[in-house]
Amino acid sequence: MVGVACLIGSLSPLALTPSVPVSISADVSALREGKNEDALRICDELLRTDPQSYKVWTLRAVALEQLGQSREALKAYQHALNVAPES
Repeated sequence: MVGVACLIGSLSPLALTPSVPVSISADVSALREGKNEDALRICDELLRTDPQSYKVWTLRAVALEQLGQSREALKAYQHALNVAPES
């Protein structure tokens, strides 16, 4: 989880509003605000355009974990490791 904290901490907060484009920053902001369902939706949108983003897969895992979906979170963490084993 240290890596996740660094990932989340390294991005500037961005308020999640309809006018804000879907971005990793918007996802991090949603996670910080406890808007885990929004964060999951943002991750899914980001993964449609970049399915090999280990950062987005990790953030998706965090959102799933916060939603109590441990098995799905574990799969997302594993996928993040598979797409970027050196990260």
